Formats: sequence, structure tokens, C-alpha cells
Amino acid sequence: MAAAGYLGHLTGVLSLTLLVSALANYKVRQRIFPRPLQVSLIFIAALFVLLSSRALLSPVGERFSLYIKISYGFLAAFVIVGVLRSMIGKNAAASRHKRSVIGLLLFALPGILYAAASFVDRSGDLAARETAAAIGRWGQWTVLAAGLCSGLFLSPPSRSLMRPFAFAFASAAGIIASASCFALLLLRYDLVQNVAATGLNLEVPRFGVAGGSLFAVSFSAAAGSTVFGLISLLGSRPQWRLIGYGLVLVTAGGYQLSSPGLLAASLAGLMAMSLGIFSVSNAVHPSHEQGSQSTQGTDQNVNPG
Repeated sequence: MAAAGYLGHLTGVLSLTLLVSALANYKVRQRIFPRPLQVSLIFIAALFVLLSSRALLSPVGERFSLYIKISYGFLAAFVIVGVLRSMIGKNAAASRHKRSVIGLLLFALPGILYAAASFVDRSGDLAARETAAAIGRWGQWTVLAAGLCSGLFLSPPSRSLMRPFAFAFASAAGIIASASCFALLLLRYDLVQNVAATGLNLEVPRFGVAGGSLFAVSFSAAAGSTVFGLISLLGSRPQWRLIGYGLVLVTAGGYQLSSPGLLAASLAGLMAMSLGIFSVSNAVHPSHEQGSQSTQGTDQNVNPG
């Protein structure tokens, strides 16, 4: 327990340091966030860093924790706006770019929904609590959707972008992870429930409960797809590996991000994924443009008329 507390505190400190260094870099900030949001971004990011740093020193009250979650939700929404903006430009025709953007959206939405549920639940009204519970259930299903689609949307679209045997190893690891998770749900439900509750901050229902069977099957498939996506990304070129590093941080943070360290790690992961997506887009399209220009030049030389 002492080692876990130390590692959790160290994760929060390193994540905040990485986050501050990334936000202080004007080029990085300009690539991720739209220009009209720069002033709001600086204010909200400063609030998030100050409150999270205070929470890492000693426990804070419920109100300050709520402020941290709300500021996280706004920063995650800014990341979504930034990647959506990148789809509107001249590179919007790239299918691999669109797929990666959709994958990032699916991983960013659960944290925003959790922050919204925490804000709605703050009022203490019975109707508000029911609304917060409904938002929380939607957030959990969004987590499963993100896990299910991670292997399809975030992984490199071509095996030529991966290292040798990376695709085969990722496929085998994904199948083993999915089968192992489903077997553990059948044989050791208590173990899976504890791991999901303490690690991913998810509530896994039993098979007999309404929707429990569907959730269990989806949870197992999502585990295999996420493992496949992680291994295929980490075994690819540097642009894709950056998306993989971000996916590791977001997945490790889980759904119910109650700890300031996990919030900072998840936000740093979202920013890393967005930078990786922009790098992939910029690495793909200029080559195509140069190829098309050289082809046009050759045609003109061959047929001047």
C-alpha cells in the first residue's frame, strides 16, 4: 500500500510536469487548441494545475475536487474541438485521419461525462442524482465503445506502417486477452470486479443482472481490442507510437477519474494522442501532394501541349 501511494503520487507529479511543459510550449499549444480558445485555455489550465498541485500535497475538500473535475472536462472538450477543427481543413479527405479522430473522441467523452455527472450530482436533489446516475451509465458504455473501437480506429491502417511481426503479435495478444477476460468473468467474477473497480474504476455487473451478459461480452471484446490497438501502435512508426503512449495514459486513468494524478495523466494522454494524430496527418498528406506535383510535372514534360 505504501508503494502504491508513492507511485500514485509520483505519477501525479510527473503528469503535471509534462502537462505544464506541453502547455507552456506555444507550438504545441497552437497545434492542439484553436486560436480563439487560447485565452480560456490558459486560465482553465492554470486553475487545473494549481488545484491539482494543491491536492497532491494534501487532501482537499469535495468542492475543490469538483473544480478539478470541471476544469478537466473543459480541457478535454478543448482537445476535442481542436481535433474536430483539423477535420475541416484541406486534409479532411484522409480516411486514416478521420478514423483516429473518432477514436480520440470516444476516449475523451467518458471523462467529460464523468465530470458532468459529478457536477449534476453536487446539487443533492433526488432528480439530479438520478440524472447523474444516468450520465454515469452512459459514460461506462462510452468506455466500452472506446475500447471496442480502439483496435479499429486507432491502430495503423496498413501493416507496412508496423514493424515485422507486430500485427501477428498484436492479434494473438488481443485474442488471448479477450478470451482470458471472458473466462475470468465466468470463473472469478469477484477478481474481475475488484480489478475493474480499483483499476479502471468501472462497475462490472453480474451475468444475471439486466444487461450483465451484454456488458460482460462487450467488456471482454473491449479488452482484446484495446490490447491489440496498444501493441500495434507501440510497434509502429514514431507518429503512431505517440498515439499509443497517449492511449496507455488514458486507459490507465480509467473512467471515474477521482484522483488529481489520474486526471493529469489522462489529460496528458489525450494531448499526446492529438499530437500523434496531427503528426500522422502531416506525415501522410505532404508526400501525396509532392507525388501528385511530380506526376503533373512529368506529364507536362512528356506532353507540353
